[in-house]
Amino acid sequence: GFVGSFIHLLLARAAIAAAEAASIPASHSILSDSARASGRVRLFGQFISGSAVGGLLAVVVGGLVGHFYGWRLAMICAGVIGIIPGVLMFFVSEPTRRYDHSNAKPSSILQQAIRKVWTGRRSRLVFVAEIVNQIVLSGAVAWYPAFLVRKHGFSQFEAAATASLGGALAIIGTIASSRLIALLA
Repeated sequence: GFVGSFIHLLLARAAIAAAEAASIPASHSILSDSARASGRVRLFGQFISGSAVGGLLAVVVGGLVGHFYGWRLAMICAGVIGIIPGVLMFFVSEPTRRYDHSNAKPSSILQQAIRKVWTGRRSRLVFVAEIVNQIVLSGAVAWYPAFLVRKHGFSQFEAAATASLGGALAIIGTIASSRLIALLA
């Protein structure tokens, strides 16, 4: 809402990307150390579905606010709403770590993880497939409502309602698949 040029938008998106890049590994670490091994799959399913819930709410609320008050206010609302989880993170306590890496250097742990991913053919293919999936999915999610408005004459509200169906299906699929995996594990 406050961006006046492409450079401002680029810098704002870069700041968001940096924050998100740091939050995912930290969140995974906290979740892994907070749950027993038997409950981790379900916990991660719930965590991952949070992204879909947030995306769904962003589309619905953004579509409604954008329809009635314009896109700038919709962007401001999204920013204000996005601050709330960031503030709540200050109240998350660090879990007790149940492992001892006192002899290992952090760089050697990272090197071992990278080596394990890249030496296995399956894990390497899954890693590359997920990169491609995220590129396609991120582009589709970002531009689908605008596509519906510009090319098919949808109102912002109609585009939000239509795009919300995909978000609802993503939430259901993530939760259902995590429960299925937990049963099979």
